[in-house]
Amino acid sequence: MKIKTRPDAIAQLMSGLAAGLPRATALFAEALAVDSKKRTEILIAINKVEQEADDRHAAFLTRVEDTFITPFDREDLLSIAELLDDVIDALDHTVDLLVRFELDDLPKNFLNCADDLNEMAELVTLAVELIKKPKKFRKHWDDITAIENRLDTRHNEIIADLLSGDYEVFKALKLKAVADTIEHTANMMDEFVRSIARTAIKET
Repeated sequence: MKIKTRPDAIAQLMSGLAAGLPRATALFAEALAVDSKKRTEILIAINKVEQEADDRHAAFLTRVEDTFITPFDREDLLSIAELLDDVIDALDHTVDLLVRFELDDLPKNFLNCADDLNEMAELVTLAVELIKKPKKFRKHWDDITAIENRLDTRHNEIIADLLSGDYEVFKALKLKAVADTIEHTANMMDEFVRSIARTAIKET
């Protein structure tokens, strides 16, 4: 039987969903920075973060489905949860690629991208907590969009560098796969915050 829930109960679960994101981006940044032989341990750690995120995602879906009245549209909530789960899955997938590719001495712009993802993740967790405070939320959203735009520029710089002829072909392809996933992850984080904003606006 579905039950009525307090508005802040769903918000708390949403904050819980986002809690694993900064840990995932931190592990991803660490994986980029270390020697390839040390990445297996990091992969194990981010696998655990991803599994914990899946558990929180499942708990969130159950709570939303079992709730008679939710503070936001039910379909919007499910879509938001799915987006965030995809972000952490993408980070886990990329660390797995790094282990398999055995890439050492990554170009500096990759490390800069990882720092940007870390910053975005911290802002995303704060934005989730501010969903009922439009002015403060908007400031975080603007900051996240600015970082996402910066990452787009870094991605273009990386691709131009990889196609300059200075890299062996297969190494360039491996680096491009990592760069593309970084950009995709940033885009999903930005879309996650946009989805929260659209959902909140619909209920005002």
